[in-house]
Amino acid sequence: TDDSDLSSTPTGLAAVVTESLRDCARDGLEMKNACANFDLAVKFFEKHARMLSAAPTFKSGPRRGTRSTPLAVVYHGTSRALFRSIMDGNLRVPDGKKVRHVTDDGFFGRGIYTTTDPRLAFAYAKDGIVFACLALPGKQYKATQKRDRGVPKKPGFDSHLGYEGDGAPQLVFFDEDQLLPCYLVDQRNHPRAHRALERAVRTISEKTGNARPSDGLPKSRTGRRPMPGAGAFAAGAGAPTGPGGAF
Repeated sequence: TDDSDLSSTPTGLAAVVTESLRDCARDGLEMKNACANFDLAVKFFEKHARMLSAAPTFKSGPRRGTRSTPLAVVYHGTSRALFRSIMDGNLRVPDGKKVRHVTDDGFFGRGIYTTTDPRLAFAYAKDGIVFACLALPGKQYKATQKRDRGVPKKPGFDSHLGYEGDGAPQLVFFDEDQLLPCYLVDQRNHPRAHRALERAVRTISEKTGNARPSDGLPKSRTGRRPMPGAGAFAAGAGAPTGPGGAF
């Protein structure tokens, strides 16, 4: 087996991607921003491999015979007190005991809340810093507050997708292996982290044959109300007792 073959395995990809993300100077970031954990990356890429192998093949066109599964850049805002446990053990699905939601019981399901719109994540960030992550949303169930508040994952789907009045997509995950925290960023440098993660998506696509990783990614809508300001929903006295319960 040559090096190119090894780099397409989950362990090889974890090494390639985490090393690339730690090359912070390339994107104008600092080492303190990088938080990709190799062991968590291995689990993430094992999950990616399973989801990609389960995806249907394209039957026609230039991608005929290939497969794809969505790869997203998402954000999660929480309290600084939880940063270390998230970096070491990933975000966690709320269980109502050690890990719980901060502001409600999960409008679109009882899972880990993320968004592709960093502005919404900053509204939940107590200290003005959010996690920028790679994510595997897979097949997304379109959830509503009325029908899906506090429920587990819909059978046959990989994640939930919901919208509130601000129009920002909310992706809810029920398996932490579908998420890989990569950077801790503020409002000044999150665009640099986003560029680095988009480059990582291209690398993953090339090495795994994930033909169209941008297919199926949720888009922002025109909001009926303004986006909440930074820290608007940050946890106070009712902070979560474990990583993952915030947004």
